[in-house]
Amino acid sequence: MVRIGKFTGKEYHVGPKEISECCINVDEKSKFYKELKEMSYPRPECQECRGCPEYQKLRGGFEMNTPTAANYANIGKTIFKFFEVIASYVHQLVQNIKKIFSKPEPSWAKREVELACKRERAASESNDDGMWDYGCACYESALRAFQSLTKDGHSGMSIGFTKEILNRLIDNKPLTPIEDTDDIWNNISEVNYQCKRMSSLFKYVYSDGRIEYRDINAYIGVDVQDNSTFHSGLIDNIMNELSPITMPYAPSTKPTKVYCQDVLTDKKNGDFDTRAILYAVKPDGERIDIDRFFKESKDGWEEISFGEMRERAEMSGTRLPWVESKLKE
Repeated sequence: MVRIGKFTGKEYHVGPKEISECCINVDEKSKFYKELKEMSYPRPECQECRGCPEYQKLRGGFEMNTPTAANYANIGKTIFKFFEVIASYVHQLVQNIKKIFSKPEPSWAKREVELACKRERAASESNDDGMWDYGCACYESALRAFQSLTKDGHSGMSIGFTKEILNRLIDNKPLTPIEDTDDIWNNISEVNYQCKRMSSLFKYVYSDGRIEYRDINAYIGVDVQDNSTFHSGLIDNIMNELSPITMPYAPSTKPTKVYCQDVLTDKKNGDFDTRAILYAVKPDGERIDIDRFFKESKDGWEEISFGEMRERAEMSGTRLPWVESKLKE
């Protein structure tokens, strides 16, 4: 038979006379024996165990595994040392991250502005136009803004958020979506209202109850021939038809680019009298195909067919590179 101490979890072979009340007499093949055998942590002995002769033989090894005050003190020191090393490592890691994302010292920025102003002054003196004062004033204004931000102790993340906010304010863009409430509009005429929060936004209220919003800075034309940019009422009208503004309105910091090509069939009409509005690219990169064509008339812009657009281009000797790809479709 095997005797397993209730409190020690130790197993040993004994005779029937040596079994005390503090121990359990079990069969080696029993499930209970296997469960007790798995108990390896030390347990406090009772009075009967102290009188058990077999337990006395095991007591020496048992006491060696029993935690004492000294053992607990050593364990505490080891744990404290471990966390001390971890804390030191974390502190060094934080310092390294700060070095990576830290902003330049104000003295560095001041020196950069001095060098830029020196270059502006040299270029202005060679041209004798006296424009260096204007350029230096802009550099110095930027320096003051930079120094102000530096004093706030920004991190790499917070300075990015702050820069985005500052850029929106500089571009006269609202920080929160615009809601159509009576207190945000200045009345310009019977049907026209200008937004107080963003001066480029207008509201038109028509007699039939229809309301229309227009942001004159939402779109910009791009000439496909030389990439020059321009504003056009025709482009605004077309884009407002395709993507009308709704409330609440959260404008992007960048305009939607609308790509066009102009053609001049009669020199007396100025720089152009025919316009192809090809496609638009939103600030997020989404492309919108438009393919609409217009010619000037007495009543303004008149929409024409693709065929007439080609005829007017041939008449003026203007090449339309985008026509070739369109004909393949």
